[in-house]
Amino acid sequence: MPSRFGDGALRILESVLASKDVRSLSEIRSALRAFTRSESVSAFQEVSGRSAEQRLIVVDFFVRAFALIGDVEML
Repeated sequence: MPSRFGDGALRILESVLASKDVRSLSEIRSALRAFTRSESVSAFQEVSGRSAEQRLIVVDFFVRAFALIGDVEML
């Protein structure tokens, strides 16, 4: 199971999004959307042969990450 998926990674994402500068925040969100989409594709491929529980952990992580960055298209 990839160790990069968890509450720690989500807390880092939340802290990055805590910016008070609206312009910077918009740029950060855009970059994070692209990055998260790219990472989700490779992560889902990586866990495709694993147990249902492990796949659900990865899915849960990305659902929460997409929600944090406001990417409703991927939810």
